[in-house]
Amino acid sequence: GNQDTLEEAVSVVLSIQEEPGLSVLVEELFKVGRHTSDSRRHAAMLLLEALCSRCHANLNEHVAQLIIFTTESLADKSQEVCESGWTALEALVTKVIGTKELPQYIGYLHKALKTCRQALEENG
Repeated sequence: GNQDTLEEAVSVVLSIQEEPGLSVLVEELFKVGRHTSDSRRHAAMLLLEALCSRCHANLNEHVAQLIIFTTESLADKSQEVCESGWTALEALVTKVIGTKELPQYIGYLHKALKTCRQALEENG
């Protein structure tokens, strides 16, 4: 069923440990995360959450993009996408970014929140 498919996808995601594979993976997940289909966007966020919470690879060069992408997902019209985006953001902040590094990413968060506010205003 769907859970098996998700677990298979998660194991593929987690098997990618090095560049340039990680960059390709993140770009693909962002692409799917912008899809018109709610279920595809939801799947992308679930995979991003798995990447952030369970991946042992170095994601440092993707952190800024990941902050922006997961934060912007909080304005998605699909409740499922918002919730999975929130858990992905939580995993990013608690598992990927070290506490000492958090302040350097505030600007990216502000940028994403501005986009969120605009999207929420447009979508009513």
